[in-house]
Amino acid sequence: GKDGRLWIGSNVAGFQHFELETGTVKHYLHDPDNFNSLNDDWVQCIYEDRSGIVWVGTYKKGLNRFDPLTETFSHSPPDPKDPTSLSDQRVWKIYEDRSGTLWIGTTVGLNRMIVQDGEISFEQFLNDPDDPESLSDNKVITIYEDRSGTLWVGSNKGLNKWLGEGRFKRYYSDFDNPNSLPHDMITFITEDDAGNLWIGTNGGLVPLDPETETFTRYTRNEGLTNDSISGLLFDDDGTLWITSKGGLTSFPPV
Repeated sequence: GKDGRLWIGSNVAGFQHFELETGTVKHYLHDPDNFNSLNDDWVQCIYEDRSGIVWVGTYKKGLNRFDPLTETFSHSPPDPKDPTSLSDQRVWKIYEDRSGTLWIGTTVGLNRMIVQDGEISFEQFLNDPDDPESLSDNKVITIYEDRSGTLWVGSNKGLNKWLGEGRFKRYYSDFDNPNSLPHDMITFITEDDAGNLWIGTNGGLVPLDPETETFTRYTRNEGLTNDSISGLLFDDDGTLWITSKGGLTSFPPV
């Protein structure tokens, strides 16, 4: 985070602030007697936006907005009766695009946050079995905006390319096509300096050529310690670091 702040979430101990310079830790937990406390101690994801506000996604109670200056939380839980609320209680991913808009991935759909006059609402994008341009699956695991401004959404069943106005182009695995995704569960998306997307799946790693829209598969056969990818990071030298169920793997500069 900003100013050397490290934010930590856990599935039992809530939300924590680790001060790197002093080595001190401050804990924030749900307090039933304090409405402005964290509303769920099971934290799934954390994102600090460009203004310094920290957004906390939980497992059971939706989204929390944390103001580090006042050290208070406000909440955006789902409401089945309100189509402008968050679509589900379980938040997997929080992502800010270049325009400053926050996108929230949940177990039941993708949400675009709308802030107007200080009030927060959401536009929901859900899978529609009768619409091939809807989201491929409601469980949204990862979100990424590439350098061209295109938003990519990784779901439990396929990769989605945002086409605008709630429409998506879908990409799936195809056993008979070696240039397709190796697995439909998309776990992580990042980009290299050449503009290629690198996509982690539950069945290996694939770079996507943006011009041909074809994939090249890397699995244990090519040296990965495990095919179930959980994280990707390019360092300053262009080396790709891959976390998986088998540990840490590095790819040479690309």
